[in-house]
Amino acid sequence: MDRLNVFISSRTKELHDERLLVKPAITDLLNDFVYVFISEEDSVGTTDSPEIVYSDKVRKCDIYIGIFIEEYSEPTEKEYRIAIENEKVILIFVSSYDIKKRDEKLQILLKELEKHNYKTFENIMDLRTQVLRSITNYFSYFSTKQEYIQKHVRPK
Repeated sequence: MDRLNVFISSRTKELHDERLLVKPAITDLLNDFVYVFISEEDSVGTTDSPEIVYSDKVRKCDIYIGIFIEEYSEPTEKEYRIAIENEKVILIFVSSYDIKKRDEKLQILLKELEKHNYKTFENIMDLRTQVLRSITNYFSYFSTKQEYIQKHVRPK
């Protein structure tokens, strides 16, 4: 069976708990139709550099999810750029809570991300809700998950 590949991207230390909450929520929603990848949690030992691994995973994903709060991360921006270059579905979520001082580089990137009509979230549970709503909305254009898989997802 084909699967939808989702890549979750964010600053590692800053959003660890958020990523770990979002991943099973997506998996529960889509059951066997989805494979969710988070670089730090799902990577296995390899001779390839982390950059090669995450770059490959972004190129192979169907949906790129970017989550941002206040810290800039060069690898996260690179993952986003790879998703754009490869014409992936882009879902962006930006925190509106616990903002002490947003990094200047992140502020510049967020200006660019506005073109994706990103969603804001106020807390970790709101993030979960926003991600599930966005994915559900994305699937609402198709009568069934299987129809989407047949039309849009590459074979495993």
